Formats: sequence, structure tokens, C-alpha cells
Amino acid sequence: MVPFAGWEMPVQFSGLIQEHKAVRNSVGMFDISHMGVLRLEGTNPKDTLQQLVPSDLHRIGPGEACYTVLLNDQGGIRDDLIIYDLGAIDEERGALVLVINAACADSDTAWIRERMEPAGLTVTDIKDNGVLLALQGPQAIPLLEELSGDDLSGLPRFGHRDLHLQGLSHSVFTART
Repeated sequence: MVPFAGWEMPVQFSGLIQEHKAVRNSVGMFDISHMGVLRLEGTNPKDTLQQLVPSDLHRIGPGEACYTVLLNDQGGIRDDLIIYDLGAIDEERGALVLVINAACADSDTAWIRERMEPAGLTVTDIKDNGVLLALQGPQAIPLLEELSGDDLSGLPRFGHRDLHLQGLSHSVFTART
């Protein structure tokens, strides 16, 4: 176990080579719950957030995501993040989810809040609402299909959707990022 961003994290379980081969040849699961997760809600959240990222957020729609960087006030790179477009939550408001790095989560969250809340967006830290698991490897999608009973062949890279996994009474936000 090693300390990282306030978390005690395992570096390896059965061994680096064995774990690497498992992910390359089959499937591996990683707990990435140490990452920061923010939900932005309000009128035109993409327009408002656009001032902080260089990527054209209007190129993604509901069910899509993009990997981009968070800019500082001078236009330099502050951090990287993934932005998920959740679409409309009612007739006037939309929602985005931002997954940010753990090491900078507190400062990035404060920095985003300082710029988004005065512009009318609600910024909610939802990190503690659940766990983040990364399922990786060539058997990741077949395993999720088996656990959900859904066909995921239409889920594109950087796409996301809710899945209902066997044994759970609630949906699971699932992304191919």
C-alpha cells in the first residue's frame, strides 16, 4: 500500500507482470475511486464550461464524452479531465459530469466552482456518491454484456450510458473512456 492523494492505494496484488498479462489478454478491474467527480448543472453548461477548456464541447452530445485539458487563467494547462454530457435534465437545464485527477481534485474543484457558480451553474462534488471502477482489457465489454444482459456493441469509444447489472436494484453509469 502506498499513500496517494489522501488514499491508501495498492500498487499491485499478484504481481505486475501477471496483472499486466491479465489485462492485455483478458480483463482487469481497477478501483479509481480516488479520482474527483463533479456534476455541473444549469442553463447551457457546455457554453459556460467552454471558457475553461480548449476542446469544442458542442462536438459532444448526450451519451458522449471527451478527454481534454483544464486551462489556467493564462491559457496554459492546469490539469486534464474527462467531460461527460448527460444531456437535458429538464426543459431549461443540462448536466455534465467531470472526472478530475485525485492529486489536484481539491484545488481543481475550488477553481472550477469560483468560475462556474457566479455564471449560474451548480457545481456538486459527487465523488462520495459511489465508487469508480475501471474495467479494462479485451474481455471487458463481453463481461459487462454478460452481467447486464445488454448488447454493448453500439457503445462507441467515449460513449456512456446507464446499465442495469445483475443483482443491483439501481443503474450503473458505464463509460467507454
